[in-house]
Amino acid sequence: MKKLLVIMSIAWTTSSFAATVIAQKQFWAGFSPRPVNSRISILSDGTAIAEIESLRENKTRTIKLAKLSAGTLKGVKARIEAVTAEELKDYEEDKPKCTDAPSKAYRIFKADGTEVPVYRWASCHEWVMTTSENADTAQRLKALLDGMESLIEYNFGF
Repeated sequence: MKKLLVIMSIAWTTSSFAATVIAQKQFWAGFSPRPVNSRISILSDGTAIAEIESLRENKTRTIKLAKLSAGTLKGVKARIEAVTAEELKDYEEDKPKCTDAPSKAYRIFKADGTEVPVYRWASCHEWVMTTSENADTAQRLKALLDGMESLIEYNFGF
């Protein structure tokens, strides 16, 4: 019993210092012959990870993709803190929507834990940030997360 308490105490202490997500891309496959959902995350310590869920096999893999340099991480965090929350805009909201298409969403998490959606693609529609400063930052973070995702496709054969 004493060993169990010590192990639980160590696990709790370690988890309380664990890195948190600061930027994330989620992808949902929609109707697909090989459905795979994924979540690409950049953590507060600069680690980029992928969680890949194969729906047919009912398996999830977690892969460490990269580690951002201290300077890059500092820049990413500064950009995240500069973003102001706003409602995403669909500039083609009057156009028809599609079903069963892949979807993706990008979001950031500020230092205070506030979640801010920065981009979404769903039902063949695109939702974006409308202020120029936010839109610029959203596009840069989106490109960074998309680049991390390419490491899965080319290096891990998923």
